[in-house]
Formats: sequence, structure tokens, C-alpha cells
Amino acid sequence: MLMDIMDSDTETQRVLLIYRRYASSFTAYPWILARSGRLCVDVLAPKQHMVRHSKWINEHIAVERDQEFIPRLLESLATRNYTSVLCVDEPSRKLLLEHRELPELRNFLPFEPDSILNEVAVNKIEFQKWCESLGIDCPRSICLSNASEVEAAARQFTYPYIVKGALGAGGQCVDRIECVSDLKCVIDENADRKGWILQDFVEGDVGTTGFVAGDKGLYAVCSVINHACMGNGLGPSQIGQFWQDDRLREMTKKMTEVGGMRGMTGFDWIMMPNGDYKVIDPHFGRAVPNMVVAHLDGVDLGEAYANFITDQSVELREGHGSGAFYWLFPQSLQMIFESRFLGALKKYPPWKQNIHLFLAGEGEWRMFFVQSLEFLWGHARVILGGIRNRFRH
Repeated sequence: MLMDIMDSDTETQRVLLIYRRYASSFTAYPWILARSGRLCVDVLAPKQHMVRHSKWINEHIAVERDQEFIPRLLESLATRNYTSVLCVDEPSRKLLLEHRELPELRNFLPFEPDSILNEVAVNKIEFQKWCESLGIDCPRSICLSNASEVEAAARQFTYPYIVKGALGAGGQCVDRIECVSDLKCVIDENADRKGWILQDFVEGDVGTTGFVAGDKGLYAVCSVINHACMGNGLGPSQIGQFWQDDRLREMTKKMTEVGGMRGMTGFDWIMMPNGDYKVIDPHFGRAVPNMVVAHLDGVDLGEAYANFITDQSVELREGHGSGAFYWLFPQSLQMIFESRFLGALKKYPPWKQNIHLFLAGEGEWRMFFVQSLEFLWGHARVILGGIRNRFRH
């Protein structure tokens, strides 16, 4: 991640953000990193990616086709003086880790090429094993290799329970099983899946802890509870609440103190009825969409990241855990098309003092309007398409 030789911290450091596919609230990361004036942000992203509208970008390095990403990345690293590279979405992390043996990338990877974290970050089975080795609790689980083993193992669980694929992010490959037919459907649709996890369903608040860490230690940590999420509650956060617990900070320190964890990233957890925490999913090696609101709880992740890449001494920045709520755009716009929108509006009225609306980064009104229109129109087309199909049949 870090260059061997760095400019003085008094100079502006140049950072490259990689967006391979997703936009959502990820589009606020140029603002998060550039607003202090310490970092100059370039973006490597598809030509028509939404992030191109950000006023906080120094240069948009446009990619015409997906197969051009690595050549354009290598060209950019060779011709520009970058201090750091940050994968924003999961597809960009996947791409970088798949090419980690390239010598030109070595100084910019989130982990060393031979680190176990390369597997821990992308494989939920390896993540669970890693957590167990650190003494970090995960929900009771059974890990399997093939679909043929799933039905027999499922008899050890009571409904509802969770079935996950070992690979997948953002709520993908995660299903809540309520009955035998649910499981059969998941197995039939994923017969070729390699790597299955059957896991107890735990009634409790699901949250995310984001952090910035380097070889010197933990530079920043911020936690939130996710009260409303996309994908039937299994996907990215839409409405959340700031949270603070010393146990989450200590859990984060355990993860970072073993070494090799570098950059801005995070993990998901669930709070048990007795108040204990169990870790459920990693975001290692990439950014976290709901951490764009960390500044509302007193954590400047951009400053922390600038300290990390310039090898400054550790001064931990931690969220206050104010308990304030937030609506996260554009994800929360999806609720307009769902029955739960009015309920959410009543429970979390955005006009109340302790409830924030995070629309976009500072001065990003053009980004907000263009992204909102694209998001709303995309979902409207899905609904209209469904209506047309009904009339055809």
C-alpha cells in the first residue's frame, strides 16, 4: 500500500481510488480523502461511472472496457507519483488481489502478496477460521465444500437460519432459510457453488465497524448499527445509528495487531441479546459504504488515512457513539419503492435534531441530483418492466 520512499507530510500526497463497478455512497470517498487538503485524489473508473461528477477529483482516469483496468492501472502507477492506492468497491479489490504477483503492484496492495489475509478478505470460511484463531467470536456455523452436503448439515439448525456462499459481498450469496423449500431453492440455484456456510440466525442489531490501520497500529475507528438495509435486510446500509463500545475497539485492535492489515476498511458484526458481539463478515482490503458518514460522529477518516500513508505516529481517532441516526443516500432512496418507506419515515423522521441526512460530500449537489435521478429511474424501470410482464401473461 505504501511507497518505500514518501514525500514529506507537508506536501500533498497523491492517492488513487479504484472503482470497478459500484457507485452508491462510495461516490463520497473523493470528498472524504481530499477535503483536508493533504491528499490529492485521482480516480480509476469506467468512463461513465457516477464518480466522474465529483468536484473533489483531480483526475478521472477513464476505462473503456473491463479488461483495460490492469493495463491502465500499471500505466498510471508508472507515470504518476502515487503514495497509495485504495480499492473502493469489492470488484476492484478482487481485481487487485488476483494480480497481486505483479511486481509493479507490490507497494500498493492492501496486504503482502503471500499474506493469509488475501484469502481471509474474500472467503468467509477462511475469515471464520482466522477470527477463531484470534479468539474473536462468530455465530455458530458449519462450513461445507459442496451443495450435496448442505441438506444433511441443515438438520442441525432450527428455523430460521442463514446460508451463505463462501464468496460474495454486499449481501450477495446470503439467504435466510425459513422452511425446507427455501433451502431446496437455494441449493438448486447454486448447485455449482464451492464453499457453503450454515449459520445460526441471531436476533440482534447488525452493525459495522470501519477503521484505518497500518503497521504502526490503529489510526481511526467508527461503529454504526444498521437499522435498515437493502436486499431484505442483508445488503448495504440505508439507515443507521452511531455506536461506541470499547469491546468493538479492542476487537478491531486484535485484528490489526497481528500485522498485515493496512488501509481503510472494516467488518460487520451482530450484537447478541446479552450484549456480546459476534463478527459476521469482513470488508478487508476495500472501503465500506456506510463509513462515509463517520465525520458526523467526530471521526475524520481522511485525516486518519493521510496520517497512515505518511507514516505518522498513531493518534487514535474514535467515534463518539452519539446515538444519532442517519439516512444514507442514495441507498435509502430504494425504500420509496417499498412498503417499509412510510414506517421508516415515521420511526426515523429526518426533520428531528438527532437524525441526519447524508446526501453527498460537501458541494456535491450536481453529484447528488444526477445520482438520485439515475437511481430512481433505474428502480422505476424494474417496476415498469414487471408490470409489462404481468400484462403479457
